Amino acid sequence: MDTTSAFVIRTTEDLLAMVPFVIGFQPTASVVMLTCAGPTAMHARVDLPASPTDDEQVLGQLLSAANCNQVATAAFVLYTDDVRIAARLTDLIMLRFLLAGIGVLIVLRVHEDRWFALVDGVAGARVDGVPFDIDHHPLTMRGVLEGRITYRSREALAASLDPDPDGVAAVRAILPDLPVPQRGEGAAHRVRAVVRRHLRGGRVPDAELVAELATLLADEATVERVVHGMRRDAIASARAEFWCGVLRRTPPELLAPVAAVTAMAAWLAGEGALAWCAVDRADAAGPRHPVAALVAEKLQGAVPPRAWGA
Repeated sequence: MDTTSAFVIRTTEDLLAMVPFVIGFQPTASVVMLTCAGPTAMHARVDLPASPTDDEQVLGQLLSAANCNQVATAAFVLYTDDVRIAARLTDLIMLRFLLAGIGVLIVLRVHEDRWFALVDGVAGARVDGVPFDIDHHPLTMRGVLEGRITYRSREALAASLDPDPDGVAAVRAILPDLPVPQRGEGAAHRVRAVVRRHLRGGRVPDAELVAELATLLADEATVERVVHGMRRDAIASARAEFWCGVLRRTPPELLAPVAAVTAMAAWLAGEGALAWCAVDRADAAGPRHPVAALVAEKLQGAVPPRAWGA
């Protein structure tokens, strides 16, 4: 995820509060990288390696992301109760990143409500860990005021895209009565116009709208035109939220292209974790959709959304 939200990190607790703020959920069994001192800030999370043989691959993903975004310095938070895994990863982080010319500001291990310093010189560090509570941290409060939803886990984030059974049933009831949909550029223009109109009104997508959009997006050429017309602009976050609402109400037989468009909208909004969840939904609906594959490629390569359309 990349972000333009400015926040000054002064304490270790500030850093820990920043993680769910920028990732979108509270990580577990994860390696989180927070960066600064580059052209823009970017942040990434990967699962802990399943075994020591996976260490290089996992940290290689983070190093590739840092290099892609011209990162100069980075901080790391390891969410694990396994001291040995944390020590092993810390040694590898220091070696790989410093050899690449990327400064390592701090490496922390977090377990439950305590943090442990894994490098020397961390103010306030204790051998038995330091208790912390970010529920009432100013950055957490800022997220609430800005309307950000921070989920308790990645599973909870993924569940936010689960189908709305009543909504799906209402859409399916409308589908037989819809006229033959447009195709190509005319259909893409209709999709863009409908989305803009509903974003201005701030309304939840109703059954008629979802049925129309899902039907229009059944045409691959239309999907391509819609996606290539999307941008990381002032309404990117609202657009992503809108498409999430459409996705939850889309019947399974029409779901793959809608999920792919949702993934693109989420990526452009800087919501990388949400974009991955939408890619997963697209994959679960059948063979990987080309647009879902494109978004997955951007996410895996840590390509910043600002690069889209440049």
